[in-house]
Amino acid sequence: MGKESNMVYERKVKVMVLGTFHFKENDLHTVKDKPKDIMSDEAQRELNEVLDKLKEFKPNKIAVEVKIENSKVLNGQYNRWCSGDLIEEKDREEITDHRDEVEQLGFKLAKSLNHKRIYPIDVVGMIPFEEAFEYANKNKPEFMEHFNEKMKELENETNYMHNNLTIGEILKKFNDPKEIKEQHKVYIDFCRLGSGDNYCGSDVLSKWYERNIRIFSNLQDISEEDDRILVIYGAGHLATLRELINDSRNMELVEAINYL
Repeated sequence: MGKESNMVYERKVKVMVLGTFHFKENDLHTVKDKPKDIMSDEAQRELNEVLDKLKEFKPNKIAVEVKIENSKVLNGQYNRWCSGDLIEEKDREEITDHRDEVEQLGFKLAKSLNHKRIYPIDVVGMIPFEEAFEYANKNKPEFMEHFNEKMKELENETNYMHNNLTIGEILKKFNDPKEIKEQHKVYIDFCRLGSGDNYCGSDVLSKWYERNIRIFSNLQDISEEDDRILVIYGAGHLATLRELINDSRNMELVEAINYL
């Protein structure tokens, strides 16, 4: 093995991964939660409290869950947003939305810290859920029963939080290491499906890891020695991204819960 000096920073990159729910209700996820109106006066007050706490981390870069190839459009929107030149919804390209966490957390925090740009690090992941569910329905109906019960439980729990907790309290719950580990078990469970000549369940898990590993590669690409990077991502990604950051030679994981 050769020298590793060019791979290891003297001062590691400090990375905080803030796991969040999606502020705008959508039908793209298995758990159909109904968050409060993020644009309401109450939600904006709660959000500002969270932003004030996150400022204490003093990130010099903010990375968000937007596909990396959309960097130019995203930063064009960010620059116009900072100048107050807000785009009407009908004229916007499908990158961000006034109500989503990219703008409400990422843009607002970046502007308050005088950041010149935002860093998209997401990649598309084609995860073969349909094949796994088809196999389960035919061969392991008890898996589907357990999965559906778990999804309903998560949905009820999440909607309870939306109705009864502040945004800060919800984010603190999502970023609790015990909760992160528990939520990751949903993906681990898929390995109970298939073996031998059909690994449809483990394919779900491997593709999920593949997506997150590529996200991590994009995070590595934007990292420089002594950076302080805040990564804002859907909470489902937390377990894998945190594992990769923890095992990295040049990164140090900072617990988001300590800033919430």
